[in-house]
Amino acid sequence: MPEFNDELLPMDVFPSVSWFKRMIHYSASEVLLDIHSNWQKQTGRTRYEIAGPNKRQQLVIPIDQSTRKTWEEVEISYAEDWQTAHWRSLEAGYNRSPYFEYYKDELRELFERQPTLLMNWNLGALDWMMKKLSLSHTVVFPRKGLPQHSAHQLTLTAYPQVFENRHGFLSNLSMLDALFNLGPEAVTLLR
Repeated sequence: MPEFNDELLPMDVFPSVSWFKRMIHYSASEVLLDIHSNWQKQTGRTRYEIAGPNKRQQLVIPIDQSTRKTWEEVEISYAEDWQTAHWRSLEAGYNRSPYFEYYKDELRELFERQPTLLMNWNLGALDWMMKKLSLSHTVVFPRKGLPQHSAHQLTLTAYPQVFENRHGFLSNLSMLDALFNLGPEAVTLLR
């Protein structure tokens, strides 16, 4: 098994359960994030999946197309009110979950911010998630040249979900799903 300090994780927005599981699996103290790679379309950097009334729902943060140079320079587009659309989707998907009410006010504050850079939005989302999960990993941006984590699959444990009776268990959604359904116990999925 590779050492975590030799590999990077992509800097995804509201990362998936498997992303967090990899972070925990490879390190007890640091998370190494890839911010030096070239921009790639349709990745977890701009999108995350949640459970919705109609099964999986992918939420996408629009970017300013003129800024697609390197990942560090990508700017968010606020031409559309994507933050309100994302928030409404989260409410529709999780308003009946056991812990959404507990987290929603702080999460709503996050959605009211308007950072220019996607990197700053993703860092804010990651910081918020880590605090809610009581994870104290240090975020590190290593030099270029380290390999990203392989597609090595870690076992994901099923947990109760809001729409499970309609759709069955939806695996590997954003960690938000586990947090809203399990609350502070969501971290046990990662260990």
